[in-house]
Amino acid sequence: MIQEQEELFEHLGSSSDATKQRAQLQSRHLQSDMEAFKAANPNAEFEDFVRWQSPRDWIVEDSDEDKESLDEDAYNKKHGHLSMRMMEPGNLWIEIWKKSKAIPINKQEPIFQYKDIAEKILIQLYNIPPQFIYIHLLPDMFIAGYNTLASHPAIKKIPFLENVMKKLGNAITSIQWKDLNMDYSFQELLDLAIMFRDAEVLLEKTISLLSKLPEQYQLVENLLLYSDSVVRTDEEQNCIYRLFGFDDEEEIISPSSKEFIFRSVISKYDEMDQPLMQRMYILQRENEFRVVESKANDTIITHEFKIQNVLDYGNYK
Repeated sequence: MIQEQEELFEHLGSSSDATKQRAQLQSRHLQSDMEAFKAANPNAEFEDFVRWQSPRDWIVEDSDEDKESLDEDAYNKKHGHLSMRMMEPGNLWIEIWKKSKAIPINKQEPIFQYKDIAEKILIQLYNIPPQFIYIHLLPDMFIAGYNTLASHPAIKKIPFLENVMKKLGNAITSIQWKDLNMDYSFQELLDLAIMFRDAEVLLEKTISLLSKLPEQYQLVENLLLYSDSVVRTDEEQNCIYRLFGFDDEEEIISPSSKEFIFRSVISKYDEMDQPLMQRMYILQRENEFRVVESKANDTIITHEFKIQNVLDYGNYK
């Protein structure tokens, strides 16, 4: 019904005659409001109704007089006046006000026939194609999904995830939802659905990581961004210990071997020589200790290997 009325008003055009005709079509609703207003406010005047129904048509002059002694409503009433539109001769509002009686809303005749309108609505609902309903439900579905994701407390703790949600929100608002119809290109909606999928996967990973690494938000963010991270703080280190079932560092099983690699690029004799790569590899096991050096001299690379097997080192670490 509302859509039919809007289409009728648009069909009338924007001429002065169309404006008057549009006002007359709306006069029944306006008269109903005026009659109910008069019934609720027996001593009300036309100016009072305008202040309530159309505040923009009540012009308040700025004055220092009575500002402190009167409240806002009384001040506006005393120092205000009708707009030029409302004071024009033959104004439709004034004419309707004059002929309106004080009738409470529950005693007024219905503006439209409820049964007829209800029957039209039921017929329309019965004949609506499922895809039409789906299209009109899409905005609510996307917004409900966004609110579910964005309301998770982890979002505000991880800047990367917060930016993902902002981009998702911008993508939702950029779509012209009112223009959706059966001929609409659904590529934008498919792209939006992919963004939703990626955001949901990221949130699921975040929840999983935080369950294993409680309150380690920086570490979790690095894992989301790069898939690995350097453990920088004692808190992060202790959290990793607990993740693998260790209460402290002393409970960690000793390694079967240790390897060390040293690399440097230096000039062998003085600064005038060409800097060349120098490398040292060290392997340490329970009964074995190896050192391998690789040195480069000028443009000819020679390898000098020094291997020393150390036996019976006992508890050497």
